[in-house]
Amino acid sequence: MSPEVITLVGIAVTLFLGLWKMNHDLRTDIGGRIDELRTDISGLRGELNSLRTEMDRKLDGLRGEFNGLREEFNALRMEVNGKLEGLRGEFNGLREEFSALRTEVDGKLEGLRVELNTLRSEIDGKLEGLRTELNEVRGEFDTLRGEFSTLRGEFDILRADVRGDIRKFHDGQEALNRRMARIEGLVDGLRGAINASPAAA
Repeated sequence: MSPEVITLVGIAVTLFLGLWKMNHDLRTDIGGRIDELRTDISGLRGELNSLRTEMDRKLDGLRGEFNGLREEFNALRMEVNGKLEGLRGEFNGLREEFSALRTEVDGKLEGLRVELNTLRSEIDGKLEGLRTELNEVRGEFDTLRGEFSTLRGEFDILRADVRGDIRKFHDGQEALNRRMARIEGLVDGLRGAINASPAAA
């Protein structure tokens, strides 16, 4: 075999070994990148699951608070209704008592004018007490109405917070979808590069 042929064979062997090493290094590098991308995808999926779990927990908590507020409001409404019914009963009783007293006073008016004045004083005292009780009940009712307005305001705030959390969840989910789409594009590009490499050919 001539020296020229030996030289050409050596060059060919060197080129083949260089191409083989280059192809091996390229496959190793691409494989490492694919593993990293798979790890990133797994991490993103874990973050998405954690976000969903957290949102479910918050929604469950808000539902529980809302149900509690609704039960408190129903109890408050029943209490107010009970007080109003009691007030009506007391007022009707006082009205009947007053009517009976007035009838009795009218029957004894001619001969019992002094006693009538005394009874009038007693009646005025009872009416004053009734007015005081009515004012107290009216104040309690206004207080309850204010508390109800406060509860309704707190419920509106909670509802706004829930809507904000839902909006953030949707925005985060869209961002994750876009990121996963970019990662899948990178993976497809790497697969194309592997398929187009000399070894694949």
